[in-house]
Amino acid sequence: VPVLDDQIIEETEAVTVTITGGTATNAGAFTAGTNNVATVNINDDDNTATNKVISITAANDGTEPGTNAAFTISLPAGVTVNEDVIVNFTVAGTATSGVDYTAIGTSATILAGQNSVTLTVPVQDDQIIEATETVTVTVTGGSATNAGAFTANLINATATVNINDNDNTIANKVISIAAANDGTEPGANAAFTISLPAGITVDEDVTVNFSVAGTATSGVDYTALGTSVTIPAGQNSATLTVPVLDDQIIEATETVIVTVTGGSATNAGTFTANATNATATVNISDDDNTAANKVISITTANNGDEPSNNGAFTISLPTGVTVNEDVTVNFTVAGTATAGTDYTALGTSVIIPAGQNSITLPVPVLDDQIIEGTESVTVTITGGTAATAGAFTAGTNNVATVNINDDDNTATNKVISITAANDGSEPGTDAAFTISLPAGVTVNEDVTVNFTVAGTATSGVDYTAIGTSATIFAGQNSVTLTVPVQDDQIIEATETVIATITGGSATNAGAFT
Repeated sequence: VPVLDDQIIEETEAVTVTITGGTATNAGAFTAGTNNVATVNINDDDNTATNKVISITAANDGTEPGTNAAFTISLPAGVTVNEDVIVNFTVAGTATSGVDYTAIGTSATILAGQNSVTLTVPVQDDQIIEATETVTVTVTGGSATNAGAFTANLINATATVNINDNDNTIANKVISIAAANDGTEPGANAAFTISLPAGITVDEDVTVNFSVAGTATSGVDYTALGTSVTIPAGQNSATLTVPVLDDQIIEATETVIVTVTGGSATNAGTFTANATNATATVNISDDDNTAANKVISITTANNGDEPSNNGAFTISLPTGVTVNEDVTVNFTVAGTATAGTDYTALGTSVIIPAGQNSITLPVPVLDDQIIEGTESVTVTITGGTAATAGAFTAGTNNVATVNINDDDNTATNKVISITAANDGSEPGTDAAFTISLPAGVTVNEDVTVNFTVAGTATSGVDYTAIGTSATIFAGQNSVTLTVPVQDDQIIEATETVIATITGGSATNAGAFT
């Protein structure tokens, strides 16, 4: 039995010969005896440690969407086994089983008579923008029922295939923004949704850059948003929250406008803004335009004093409240002081500027020469308006008074003089005196001036009696004291009438000298 040296790992095999009979030309037929069967064994020399080594190599890489990767798991060149060999392995790499490829299990079978088996890595077409990823398979050993244990090749026990991505395209690297919800004072925040195309994710963080505009003010109406936000790895979108700040500003609904300018990821590179959905707007609704906040009050800031210390009122909204537009405040003016004489006229309205809680209404004091008591300027708020915020009402403190203190009631100003205005002549030209206060000085009430009369002329004969007092009327600087001449028939020299001021008085201003 000539033995052939194969490379098949197999058990000892038998060659059995059975004699069935024979013939000879002349002798004829021969029969098989009782020992007509015999067997010889052929012992195998291939079941060696050297032949029972399993290697793995990368057959080909994979590419989305449908090109599968593959490994070749093999015995030494030319070696086969006459039974199935179960090969065990572990799987690692950067690709994710069940996401990037269909799970490949932990074992493969080299069929009986085969030198190798192909281990296919079925590629799954995901929508994840990612770098080329790897599947690494490490053979840990194997076994066959009769041949026993197989070992992993010390050098070629591990192989790696790559899975190339098809999602890193311009169309998939577009960022959009939409308004998720508006905000409302005092505490309902607004929000935007910043997203990649439907279904698309990235296996790393994507930094999205944006600019902010709108009528709302960062730091006043909402907490500053910054200029970038991150879409986390594996997420399709991120929420950009607009934290609403509860101010006390009466204002219309205001806007926050965010415009995406682009983005980037470390490996995936640059992302662009969606040409049609790069900008979105959220509104912040105000809670301050209430009757309670739209009340105007007035208080006395300070009184005035002649000659030049002006008085002032403070006209204000409730504490802390402002308006984002001018508020026109209307008022009336009364009091004992006279506009144009005691102070410059105030008009009938004043403006609280946008962003201000109050305004000062000055009362410019005019320095007259009128002796008078302290006088008052009383302002009464009647209401107000703003273009958008509408009507404002007068509060319970809608009336205030500023006093103007006089500087003219002095001894110097309360001096009375008398001068001869003109002489008299018989028969009918009366004489006269002028009784006066200092130049320019007047009094806001009547001043009674007392005097005595003497001289060579005789009262009741040469002139009509002139009494002992005269009145400088309120607002007048002087009075004329007439000496009515009587036409007698007495031949006489020129005679005199002498009037001497003894003092004077006024009800409020007091004594004059």
